[in-house]
Amino acid sequence: MRIILNNGKYVNKVASTALSLLLLDDLSGSTGAFSLRRLKSSYSGNAIQVRRSSDNTTQDIGFVNNELDTASLNSFCSGTNGFVTIWYNQSDTSNNAIQTTATNQPKIYDSSTGVELENGKPAIKFIKSLQTWLEVTDTSFGNIGDAISNFSVFKINTGTNAYPVIFSKSYNNDGSIAPSLTSSNGKLHIWIDGEMFTDLGSDLRGSQVLFNNINLLGSNGLKMYIDSTLISQQTTTQNLTGTNTYKFAIGRNNQGTGYYTDGTIQEIILFSNDQTSNKTTIETDINTNYSIY
Repeated sequence: MRIILNNGKYVNKVASTALSLLLLDDLSGSTGAFSLRRLKSSYSGNAIQVRRSSDNTTQDIGFVNNELDTASLNSFCSGTNGFVTIWYNQSDTSNNAIQTTATNQPKIYDSSTGVELENGKPAIKFIKSLQTWLEVTDTSFGNIGDAISNFSVFKINTGTNAYPVIFSKSYNNDGSIAPSLTSSNGKLHIWIDGEMFTDLGSDLRGSQVLFNNINLLGSNGLKMYIDSTLISQQTTTQNLTGTNTYKFAIGRNNQGTGYYTDGTIQEIILFSNDQTSNKTTIETDINTNYSIY
């Protein structure tokens, strides 16, 4: 029975019954899939683990209809604050992003306003003043080879912030990758395999954006996109391979201690291969979910 694509939905041509395929169902090479929605039909785990501040009890929060189970989150955290202790990796369950120190855990639920939201969708809130972040324990994860193609949904708050890092595997080291904003003008600043590219595009502070980066060898092989628009194309002298011993982090750079994000992150997807041919499909799926642009 043949399945055809119709307006972003996979439809059974014979029965005309909608069969919703998730973003990563037909894509190979994903090494990291951190999201507050289910990205892969075969993934049977949870989205996040949450600690409530009233008694420090933790609870896994999964999905309902492939979206974060906000009803369970509301029930668990009602009247108190909720913080993320684990952001589960839907592509590699051995490499989840965790934070065991309570004061450094990013926020997902507010005692007064409820689930943290960005543009109507659940979001993890990172607070610079509290130095909040998550990290993968295994130092072999997250090098440039795991992030040849990567897609992130985030919003950095307006104001001066010392290079707020979205995710990182150190910066000026072999195999490193670290997208952030510059502290002076809010433009994109990214380290790729120890090479720096800075002041790219426009000021992104205060805007929810979809960032896409594809790293390839050769002339103008490095491409950076914001909201599906190419903002920079560069040639690198690096080999786009290598490793380092810093941990992969979300919300800061583990090589330094001042590069914390102040804002929200909703999704980070990493691929170990070139996703140029699937770029439009991936971006369309993400934008349909988050209504970014």
